Amino acid sequence: MQRNLRITLFVLLSLVAGTTLGVDAVRVRAMQDSAKSDNYRVWITLLKGFGGGVFYVGSDDTHAYFRIGRLLRSYYKMPACAAHLPETYSLLEGEPYAVKLHIDASNSIHAESSCPQPVSYPLGNLDRE
Repeated sequence: MQRNLRITLFVLLSLVAGTTLGVDAVRVRAMQDSAKSDNYRVWITLLKGFGGGVFYVGSDDTHAYFRIGRLLRSYYKMPACAAHLPETYSLLEGEPYAVKLHIDASNSIHAESSCPQPVSYPLGNLDRE
């Protein structure tokens, strides 16, 4: 009887773990598919603050993903080389954090890209808020 209980418990825990991993994979794929390629929206929100905060949510091989807003969320992606972040991680691997444009010692913002192709509205260096 005790052995059957252990086997049942192990099977149930395995199913829960497998389901959790499957849900995370679906969430990552949904975020990648639904994220808009709109550098201007991310840039203007960082610059002016319209639409709530900008949060870095993760990266894949080619893009960095951002969330705008706390309650009504929109997801955006841009080439990873257009934004220099203080910390990067894979999608949904780490805790999302708020970002802001880096202001240098001359009290100005230099949004430069390290992309081989020109990118409209690169973010340049970003700081954690």
